[in-house]
Amino acid sequence: MNNVSDYRITDIETLRLLSDPMRLAILELLAEPATVTALADELGVPRTRLYRHLHRLEEAGLVKTVQTRQVRGTTESSYQAVADRFVPTPELLADAPLDDVAEAALGVIFDTTRAELGARIRSGAISLNQSQSPQRTLSLGRQVVRLTDRQAEELMEEMEKVVARLSSESAEATEDTSPHVFQYVVYRGGGTLG
Repeated sequence: MNNVSDYRITDIETLRLLSDPMRLAILELLAEPATVTALADELGVPRTRLYRHLHRLEEAGLVKTVQTRQVRGTTESSYQAVADRFVPTPELLADAPLDDVAEAALGVIFDTTRAELGARIRSGAISLNQSQSPQRTLSLGRQVVRLTDRQAEELMEEMEKVVARLSSESAEATEDTSPHVFQYVVYRGGGTLG
């Protein structure tokens, strides 16, 4: 089933809904249709923990049921995200209270990554000591560089192009492919932390 490429988030409630790491992980996995059982296996959580999250995502129109079938006397549903990407509209970012938007947007990005990366490290799927890994599974760092405004803009554009290219070239899910999370942030730094 082909999704529309972008879902435009127009309200702060939807952005807040996506700031929950489990919901965002479910949504990312539902780029391809999956059952609750498949999601639970992939996320390493009991199925019962996922139903409430799926219901909220479906209620908000972010996920839809794409197939149902009878399995051992019960109905099993397959779900899929309604879009490839979920993007806040410029109007939402401009009109909603700044603290609400910042908290929800940062939650979507950083809280989800923190939770997922922590779980992967604790499970042993990713090692912080990459010298002991047979294959690199993590690149992590923070670097401050001095750039002109134009250089910063060019860097952001280049990173967006890389992500778009990798997304368009993304391989079908097979045994030898796995999802890789690419997260970056480029912003004008300074000495203010609060």
